[in-house]
Amino acid sequence: MIPELQCFPVKEIDSLGGVHRGVHTDRIVTSLELAEPPTDLMTVASGYTERTPKQIESLYASQSQGKPYFGAAFVKKLEKEYEQRGLLRSQ
Repeated sequence: MIPELQCFPVKEIDSLGGVHRGVHTDRIVTSLELAEPPTDLMTVASGYTERTPKQIESLYASQSQGKPYFGAAFVKKLEKEYEQRGLLRSQ
């Protein structure tokens, strides 16, 4: 963390299934420039279609011979979080 930058993280590890058994992504800051981000980074690309975790799981399974992407238990957890945040829309 960099306290002067309000605890900006310089290293983060995201894992699914545990750091040692599952998939993980390491993000390490290798350079830093203090500035405002470009506005195009804050806009949604035209033609973007938002999908729920359940829809992503279904699309992935249809293209991967039924193999799960998240897995049923994790999809259920993600869908619940989406619902709590008001992100799920009526289908």
